Amino acid sequence: MLNENQLNSIKESHLPITIKIGENDTQLVYYGESMLLKQLRYFPFVLLIIMFLFLSIVYVYISTSNQQLHDRVWVGMSKETAHQLGTPLTSLFAWVELLKAENTSHETVNEIEKDLQRLQLIADRFSKIGSIPKLEEEKLLDHIRDIVAYMQKRASKNVVFSISSNKDEVLALISGSLFDWVIENIIRNSLDAMDGKGEIHIQVNDEVAQIIIDIQDTGKGISPQNTKKIFEPGFSTKKRDGA
Repeated sequence: MLNENQLNSIKESHLPITIKIGENDTQLVYYGESMLLKQLRYFPFVLLIIMFLFLSIVYVYISTSNQQLHDRVWVGMSKETAHQLGTPLTSLFAWVELLKAENTSHETVNEIEKDLQRLQLIADRFSKIGSIPKLEEEKLLDHIRDIVAYMQKRASKNVVFSISSNKDEVLALISGSLFDWVIENIIRNSLDAMDGKGEIHIQVNDEVAQIIIDIQDTGKGISPQNTKKIFEPGFSTKKRDGA
């Protein structure tokens, strides 16, 4: 049975149908939409929403799969590069030992050995791309000093490096070679931004629950439109060949 409100709603929604019964009697038939019909009215919209969600899920899945494939290709290429470098490096280290045995200039052999160790480090970095880093407790300041010493030899004499810390010794769980790689790349970017003259200062603060490494330089800085892009993989403002 319909209540009074429902009856009034039906009367207002449609004009009644008049039915004559005999010569003088008439009956008014009021009608309205059933609950099922009202629900079916919204069915196309619900179907469109479901289709949109389904297509969105498919799009995200395909995009993610393509990105994962792209990442796997780069990881594979990096590891293969490291593997290909390994064989000639081993031979070159053996040649260095022969040079030492033949009393070749000590200074010359040392410089060759340093460059080979550098190549070995680069190969090690490439081999670790895509792998879970093995963390070990190491002295951060020692790593930073070594990197600064290496970069200082290759930078202009007009670039002044400085390091400061709130503690004499700072220990942290890191992957040494990967940590060095990060700091080295940041310093390289600083050198590129200052055109052969300026200052680079590294401040290390060992706080209660974190270690903060603040690297400052007197270079020209980053344009505002690129500040949100600097941490995107592969982003660079440098012009490449063919660009």
